[in-house]
Amino acid sequence: MCQRKAEGGRCYYHQSQVVDGLEGQLAEAPDGTPERAELTSKLQEARRGLLKTRTGLEQHIGAQTGSTATYDAVSLTSTINRYVADSPDGKPLHLPGGTFRVTRAHTSHGHTVLEVTGPTSARSYSSGLSDRYDANYFGKQVTRATPTELQRDFTAMLVLADGRAGAAVRDTGEISALYSDSHHRGASRALLPVAVQHGGTHLECFDTFLPQLYARSGFIEVASIPFNKDFAPEGWDYQAMSKIAPPRGEPEIVFMVSSEQHEKLDHPGLKTFTDYDEADAYTRTGRIS
Repeated sequence: MCQRKAEGGRCYYHQSQVVDGLEGQLAEAPDGTPERAELTSKLQEARRGLLKTRTGLEQHIGAQTGSTATYDAVSLTSTINRYVADSPDGKPLHLPGGTFRVTRAHTSHGHTVLEVTGPTSARSYSSGLSDRYDANYFGKQVTRATPTELQRDFTAMLVLADGRAGAAVRDTGEISALYSDSHHRGASRALLPVAVQHGGTHLECFDTFLPQLYARSGFIEVASIPFNKDFAPEGWDYQAMSKIAPPRGEPEIVFMVSSEQHEKLDHPGLKTFTDYDEADAYTRTGRIS
């Protein structure tokens, strides 16, 4: 069945036939001839037309993000934004990490970051969180969220172009539900600045490798509380976690704010608390209640 012509003027099947035909003609055209130059120009235009179809764009995203560690994020961002420009509610894309309704793309630290919305995106995002949580022992540091929670309590969901890494912003300004599979390097560095642009001001994490990771994006530690076994994540492996949180696998909970928020709160100093709510209030206000 043909894809709707509204997506690029031709369906993917017919547009790909045009590309295949031009590629065959180009292979037979003599070098340095006007015919070859004309065919090259037509082929470039046909390939651009292919990217205007959903299937063509999906395949392009997969090839760009899956073939090498780096890709032309500026070009990919522009291509995706052209695709979604005529749809305020976004357009669905079937990505390696799930199906997401995309409303806008951003370029950040060598990656394309997508704003996504709607129940389908929430289901895919929630599934990504669960997969990362279940992947290994340090995946238990991921904060899971149901599709309902993501739509009810969060104002923004952001994923990398292939949908395999994400960050979300709660209506309180907390950046939460961060996840990334082993496919990505620099995922948090790309996602966090865009999360800040969408109202993110602070986050919390276990004191393992995460505070150093988030500090690279300008986040500053302002508070901490001791690990509480009563609130340990389901499936927490103390022996395994001791490798990254020695000696007992009981890391503190660290509260961090963005550099912009740190300045806004007049540079609050680092404080240690025993009560979660007090640490959270201090992180949000810079004051001890």
